[in-house]
Amino acid sequence: MYMYKQVQTWLMCLMLPLGYDIWAFGCRLAFCHIYHRQLIEIWYTDVVCDIWMLADVAVNLVIRVPKGTYPGQKAAAETLAHIMGLYFKHKLGWVLAPIMVYQTTSAVLLLLPRSETNDEQADIFLWVWFSSMVPRFVLSVKRLMNYFDTSVIDPRITRNVKQFQFLRLLLYILGFVHLIGCIYYFLARIYLFDESTWIYAFEQSLPFYEFQSSTLSSEYLLCIFKGFCRVASLGSDPGLPGNMPELVWAMTVMFFSVYVSSLILGTLLTYLVRRDPMEVAHKERINGLRRYMTRKNVSLDLYETVIRYCDFQYHKSLNTDSTSGNDLIHSLSRSLRIEVANANYKSLILKCAKIGRPLHRCSKDFFDELVVKLYTVHVMPGDNVVHKDEIPRELYFVSRGAVQVVDEHDQVVSLIRSDVPDTGTSAYTLLYEMHSENVVASTGK
Repeated sequence: MYMYKQVQTWLMCLMLPLGYDIWAFGCRLAFCHIYHRQLIEIWYTDVVCDIWMLADVAVNLVIRVPKGTYPGQKAAAETLAHIMGLYFKHKLGWVLAPIMVYQTTSAVLLLLPRSETNDEQADIFLWVWFSSMVPRFVLSVKRLMNYFDTSVIDPRITRNVKQFQFLRLLLYILGFVHLIGCIYYFLARIYLFDESTWIYAFEQSLPFYEFQSSTLSSEYLLCIFKGFCRVASLGSDPGLPGNMPELVWAMTVMFFSVYVSSLILGTLLTYLVRRDPMEVAHKERINGLRRYMTRKNVSLDLYETVIRYCDFQYHKSLNTDSTSGNDLIHSLSRSLRIEVANANYKSLILKCAKIGRPLHRCSKDFFDELVVKLYTVHVMPGDNVVHKDEIPRELYFVSRGAVQVVDEHDQVVSLIRSDVPDTGTSAYTLLYEMHSENVVASTGK
């Protein structure tokens, strides 16, 4: 099965054929004619991209499918037969059908013989070709949008989420500009560029522009200019809609321009005001809990105890998340595990190895074995750590806060403090613990 890094690389490369198909859809509408072989080079590139998409089908057959990905899937698919069964049943048809419809229609129209009857029906052929490319375009847009949304939610799909957000925003803007301009040109193409179209208004306003003598690159540049004017609502292009299709499309573009503007502002605000989602969720829970206890007339002591406990659990979860890579740590070599553990616990071990401390004169090998077996334990005020007459099964190091040793009358006999200065704001004690079997293993070595 593919690892995440390989899947990331493949999905990022897959943006090229999907992005090309969205770009080619606008160009086909504006400039191509399959029967007259106008700009036929685009169709050749379509074939290459479809071969790329078929390669993606093969890649999907060797990627593990998690449980619940498809309707009714009760277990993860890990074998080739299981993956093929799910993919062919739920996904293959949606991938292949738009490609087959478009390529079959294109091949038939290219093979049609040139005759007077076929020339008279060329416009009908063109509309059939346009209709065949719509499912392909919708599928590409859906897949690209799904990839964008999933990559933001799950950072494992993309390598750099921040750069990817910027790239996504840039592609959104360029895609809207291209499609809006090309569809405007397509509407003018339907009306044969007569006086009711925006092309005629441009000819009247731009002295250097003549539609009859302009090149294809000039026409495409004009489409991009029209698209930018509509998306940015600049109003630099001359004239109002001269026919009903242009009026309907202009109203649709107004909606899209509002969407693009909100998308840009939302992305910028995300960069400028970047809040921790865990902290926001914790504050919302605390506020809700405060309101609930206020309505229930909870006593002040219980109120403070509940809030302090919730803060304790929140800080504990943060510390747990920061040390949740234990599975990855265990996969490292022994020397690397020792270096990583020393980065966290070496200062504590060295303090315990001073003259008069319990670990004085212990060997370096002992410290290396000891440091990789430590893990963090949080203790609330009033909790019991060790009871008298119990067989000791753990070795504790006090990292933060203090531990009291009390007698049977709950009188404090001694106080074990950490070497970390207490700021007076700590609501819990932080211990480093190691089980007795690990202690025996370390001392035996």
